[in-house]
Amino acid sequence: MQTFASRSFWSVLLIHFPNYVDLHTLKNQLNGLFPLVEYCHVNAVCHKSSIPNDPSINGTNHPQSSLVPNNTYRDAHINMDSAWNISTGGGIRKIKVGVYDEPIYWKHPDFGGPIFSKTVIKGGKDFYHNIDISMVDSIHENHGTMVAGIIGALRNNGIGIAGIAGGNLARGDTGTHLYSMAIFHNDTLTFTSIVANAILRGTISDSFGINIQNHSWSTDEDSAFVLRNAIRNAFINKSVIVGARGNRGNTWKEYPACFQDEWVISVGAAGKDGRFKTKYNIGAIGTVDRLQSSFGAGVDLIAPGGFDNVYTTNSPGFTNFCSGSLAASPYTCFRGTSSAAAHVSGTAALMLSLHNTSTGRGYPNDLAPDDVEHILSKYATDVEDIADVDVYDANQVLQRTETILFDRGYDEYNGWGLLNAGASLRMINMPKYHISHPTVNGTLSQRGPIATRIDTLKENVNGVASGRYSMKVYEVKEAYSIKLASHLRLIDAWKRLSASRGYRDTTFLWDDPWVDFTSRVSPAADGDTVFVEMKAFYYQIGSGANSSWLPQSPGTQRKFNFSLHLENKNAVPTTEIANKEYPIKIYPNPTTGVLSLAFQGVPLVKPLQATFFDITGRLVHKEELKNTEQSVFTLNIQSLAQGTYLLRLDGMDTPPSYYKIVKL
Repeated sequence: MQTFASRSFWSVLLIHFPNYVDLHTLKNQLNGLFPLVEYCHVNAVCHKSSIPNDPSINGTNHPQSSLVPNNTYRDAHINMDSAWNISTGGGIRKIKVGVYDEPIYWKHPDFGGPIFSKTVIKGGKDFYHNIDISMVDSIHENHGTMVAGIIGALRNNGIGIAGIAGGNLARGDTGTHLYSMAIFHNDTLTFTSIVANAILRGTISDSFGINIQNHSWSTDEDSAFVLRNAIRNAFINKSVIVGARGNRGNTWKEYPACFQDEWVISVGAAGKDGRFKTKYNIGAIGTVDRLQSSFGAGVDLIAPGGFDNVYTTNSPGFTNFCSGSLAASPYTCFRGTSSAAAHVSGTAALMLSLHNTSTGRGYPNDLAPDDVEHILSKYATDVEDIADVDVYDANQVLQRTETILFDRGYDEYNGWGLLNAGASLRMINMPKYHISHPTVNGTLSQRGPIATRIDTLKENVNGVASGRYSMKVYEVKEAYSIKLASHLRLIDAWKRLSASRGYRDTTFLWDDPWVDFTSRVSPAADGDTVFVEMKAFYYQIGSGANSSWLPQSPGTQRKFNFSLHLENKNAVPTTEIANKEYPIKIYPNPTTGVLSLAFQGVPLVKPLQATFFDITGRLVHKEELKNTEQSVFTLNIQSLAQGTYLLRLDGMDTPPSYYKIVKL
């Protein structure tokens, strides 16, 4: 049984008052009773980040171009074809993704319905009505179903769409496990008390033990401490938390996306060109898609969020916003940062299913939430361009339009750039790359007290009640030295805050983990040495045997942890292995239909199978190259639709070779 790490006080009272009571005045009065009352806030209303309730639309037929490119939208995809070459979300360890939203319509055929026990929805609960999700037949809205389809609809099952982490049904693999954590009781609204309970229940391993939480909703009630504490508890219990940044089109903070940066992966929306989404890059269906993504406040990256690019599952009885052959239920187009967050959650599920100790591939540890956010952000596709952006005030009233230069690297509109699933998976794919969690002991140094002052403890910590205390402040450092094997190279290093304990130097103490981190490398022929130093502040109340330490004693109970991103210099990435016996040149690529295979310098002397698969893994074309002395062969793939395909060549003495082919 896994231990659930919880702060010393996390129970709350939900009190109902008559309608005539001025709740905000009462809230301020109760907060004035601190520390008798630790905090008080209104049970805030939360709303979903995209509600597709617009009128019928006209648009062109399109595939899931948010995942792979097509002729119309070449730059809006997240490079899924490369990612699926590495992982499809299956494996021994099934990753659990919680969809915190409307109930998922689990009867949908692309989830394996209509029998609940045979679906990819492996559990969940309607937290508003306190019933198991398998008992929910009436769906109030389709938002949760649309989000879930992007993440984990069955892949390669011959129907509908391919979920990002939907496995490969042709091989009996159903991919990630979805959990419907229903927090909305009508079309649009819920309360923070409902959400916080669902988050905590999802985190606890004895309840649901969810690995990834997708929050495609938001609230602007920044004093919602119960929600804040629930998110923090989920983070320190190793849940990856993905939050939709919102669709107000301004910098107004919305939560949980705008909680502490390390806790939540904050996701903005991208338009048809792969840039920050405005009303100027929304495509053919743009007449009804006027949402501009929110920005700033630590947004980490962007992902597809336009009607023209996103196609997903729908619940019965709800409007389909596509046209042409795509307009038939049970599917629909989708938009906004709700869609964007789901793309990130699906990619995170692929990462967790790939990089874990149960795969048998030699990974030394599972990924932490900090690792996932770091890799996704670092290997996002940078957006460097000029764009027209509308400027809205806090009430979402348009003030003016400005031409904005998106800076190289991080900017407040695109974050670190457009989600790149292929690059993120490639950079953690063994044997070439992996992330290590070193367990070496460091050298501890303690300085202080550097100050003695009256500080305010904002919540109960380590048996100490909230209140004002005379505290001594100590600076604690720990230095580490890690000798790498000669075949390893350090790519990057970062702190793992989810597994660290320490505070910042402040007069108002929350029980929020904080550490400072620096690293450097000393090269050597027999293996580089990585030097890491971590620092935090610890607070002492009282002295001697009766003293109390916050957050804990800096001696034997100290807790600093970090990650190393390593490259095996001797290994060749799996997707880059060349056929050494038969060097092959394939041209032209892209092609309009005729593809030439030239076996350079060596004629083909044994039968060879050329098999084409589409982006969902479905076999679409197969030819046999006969025994012959010729060295150039022609493949006719004119019958294939435009798109990206995987060519597999079998029959040689070496393992099968794979090549990405683009059909124009």
